[in-house]
Amino acid sequence: MILDKLLAFHEKTLARYAENERRSPWKEKVMRIHQESGFLFYYEEMTECSVGTGRLVLAGEIASGKAPEDRRLFFYDGKGRLLARGRLLSDPEEKSEEKRSARGRKNVFGVCIEACPDHEYETLSLPDKRRVINGLDLDLSLVTDTSFE
Repeated sequence: MILDKLLAFHEKTLARYAENERRSPWKEKVMRIHQESGFLFYYEEMTECSVGTGRLVLAGEIASGKAPEDRRLFFYDGKGRLLARGRLLSDPEEKSEEKRSARGRKNVFGVCIEACPDHEYETLSLPDKRRVINGLDLDLSLVTDTSFE
């Protein structure tokens, strides 16, 4: 009986090690973002948007930390790929929402996009700015105060 339990434990442990070895690099990066960020926000929706200036109002949930003092933010997709850099324009405030989780709260705050991975936002043409904002709305998952590039 004890031998069976030891054998089962050994098999589970080997399976876990094998799974860790197969883990994709993007999973490692997302785990690192979660572990090392001083401020981490889970994006849900963009409630307001000014494409020309890059000013957005984001809604979601603060997972950890407080708004960064230096106001710098980094925007990542669900695979840990940097989508944009920006700054915080307003402190997060909580809004009540009926169809929300048990907590019943959603955090909302203003940001300004300053740069994409390859260009400064202000130097982009209006169609390119629209593409950046649409890409953020579709792909954005994590907002943090720490750069992982």
